[in-house]
Amino acid sequence: KSSISASSPSTLSPSSFPSISSAPVSTSDDIEVDFVFESSLPQGSPVRLNFTTNSPSPIAIRLTILQHGALYKYKVLYGGLVLAGMYLLIIFEVMDRTVAAIFGSFASLAILAALGDRPNLAVITSWIEYNTLALLFGMMIIVGLSSNTGFFEWIALKAYEMSRGDIWRLVLILQIFVAPASGLLDSVTTILLL
Repeated sequence: KSSISASSPSTLSPSSFPSISSAPVSTSDDIEVDFVFESSLPQGSPVRLNFTTNSPSPIAIRLTILQHGALYKYKVLYGGLVLAGMYLLIIFEVMDRTVAAIFGSFASLAILAALGDRPNLAVITSWIEYNTLALLFGMMIIVGLSSNTGFFEWIALKAYEMSRGDIWRLVLILQIFVAPASGLLDSVTTILLL
């Protein structure tokens, strides 16, 4: 049986924190226990952690202490403000959409760094969806080559000929084309094809 408790001799009593217990395990199993407590202790106040076990073999304990400032609890609000600001930059065309997206990502990383929760490069690159980027890149190449050959103009001309100038018939022809295309392709690819 293992238990963890925490207390500060100056301001907190040991009963303020619950004990965390786990069932007996073999020595080959890894146990990970997250023990989070919030307190407003003065700077430099000692906190005592007591670890007890009845394991006959030695155990290793890794202790990570993350100390966050008072503004850390508003990190979701900061993210929402960055997102809203990025949308405002795009809507009012203050800058190019690509530059606004890069600005938003750098602002998000700067806020995380200021809050002491800066991710490393491996974590940041794990957020990238390479499959989606490869699909969009490939479809943009296909659409770009097809538009240079005049394929889309030919399709538009045929659709207009089939509708005989009637706008409602043209809308129906577009719907007949888009419905199976959306069933086979994702929506971004279908929009690129239109």
